Amino acid sequence: MAPILNCTIRLARWPASAARWVSRTSRKRGVGTNLVWTPLAGFDIGAEFMYALLNQTRPVGLAPDAVLTATGLPAFKPATSQYSTRLRIQRAF
Repeated sequence: MAPILNCTIRLARWPASAARWVSRTSRKRGVGTNLVWTPLAGFDIGAEFMYALLNQTRPVGLAPDAVLTATGLPAFKPATSQYSTRLRIQRAF
């Protein structure tokens, strides 16, 4: 059996109503891809990469950034980026 190479690209957009942990004034967008190589039947080697961007407005009642940083807390960021990667080796019996 010849080796198989498989690639997938995913795009996603989550409105605030789709995720309860995100405030109503937030939007999350993401893109990801994975690449899987099957050199033998039942044996996969793969890599995955995901990127997500969270845009949000300042929550009502949140202290100003000067107060947050003075107390040792991080300042509010209206946009944050997250990256994740994964390497997968799988054997099916």
